[in-house]
Amino acid sequence: MPGWGKHHYWYKRLTESSFKVTKIYRNKGKGYQKRLKQVVKEHLAICSKISIKIDSSLLIIKELINQEAVTKASLMPLYEELVLFFAYFSKHQDLVKRRIIDGEKSRMRKSCFRYMNLIMSGLVKERVIKK
Repeated sequence: MPGWGKHHYWYKRLTESSFKVTKIYRNKGKGYQKRLKQVVKEHLAICSKISIKIDSSLLIIKELINQEAVTKASLMPLYEELVLFFAYFSKHQDLVKRRIIDGEKSRMRKSCFRYMNLIMSGLVKERVIKK
């Protein structure tokens, strides 16, 4: 595959940037929101470069499958895995951008905690009554 000679380099850059984001988010501190947004923008820039590489690789694999230069049985599983990974990777980028850069709040979290509180309060009541 052309363009993937430095895949270890890209993997290292992506993991380092995700560790930076995690460290800033966990430690917080003074002005952490600005630092977090800056590091997340760098992380998303790396993600977008990798996303472009994945997209070009998908096109190359699709052309190879259509040309039947190599057996379809050997390339189809790779193509399907890459499509699935690309979908998850795009979803990750979208979620990070919406939640951290745009500041969108998750409604699911509130409803999940409310539901869990109802369950836990019900369990506690049952235990108290049974004792």
